[in-house]
Amino acid sequence: MSSESLQKYEFKQSLERIKNHRGHATELVSLYIPPDRKIYDVQSYLRNEASQSANIKSKSTRKNVSAAIESIMSRLKMFKAPPENGVVFFVGHVSKGGNQTTMVQEVVVPPEPLPTFLYRCDSGFFLEPLEGLGETKTQFGLISSSSDFTGVETVITSQSFS
Repeated sequence: MSSESLQKYEFKQSLERIKNHRGHATELVSLYIPPDRKIYDVQSYLRNEASQSANIKSKSTRKNVSAAIESIMSRLKMFKAPPENGVVFFVGHVSKGGNQTTMVQEVVVPPEPLPTFLYRCDSGFFLEPLEGLGETKTQFGLISSSSDFTGVETVITSQSFS
């Protein structure tokens, strides 16, 4: 198995693991940082979000969202700049059963560059921007010619990596 194939396999496995996490209310934080975004801009944005989280009515949700933001901010201190494809943080308290929760912290480097910055709090981690990444894309060209018409078509297909 090539290094690239192994990376794609590990990426898909981490997405499957993250997809299964569920939290209460809006306690799970998903943060997408593209490669061209400055780390200090992200830290400033998170400081603003931390101050906004003080307005959350539910005490447990407020505490869990604040803890998730603080966790991301402490991990960001390890970065001088985002990796070449960007980085994604999935942090929050997930339900263990009953009224018990446990903190989950996942850091994912995607196989392709992230197009945009995104911050989202929800009851599940936001994975939509990553789901199409890691697929092998194949492009074909088709040229059709007749005496009265010549046309060119491009067909792009995606094959899931499995």
